Amino acid sequence: MMNQPKIPNAEVRLHSATKMRDLCKRIDTNLLDLDELISQLETDIRKSSLTAYRLGKSQKTIK
Repeated sequence: MMNQPKIPNAEVRLHSATKMRDLCKRIDTNLLDLDELISQLETDIRKSSLTAYRLGKSQKTIK
């Protein structure tokens, strides 16, 4: 005989689904925060004098 998995009752399923929805919302919020951080870092890198120097130097070596 094979052991069949027991299906949880409706209350347990509802609780699990609610926890999963909350977790997904937290993950989405964290991903948005990470996207914002990446955007800020990319902006800082573009504005960096070191980046401008390196770009200028690479343009000179190409010519």
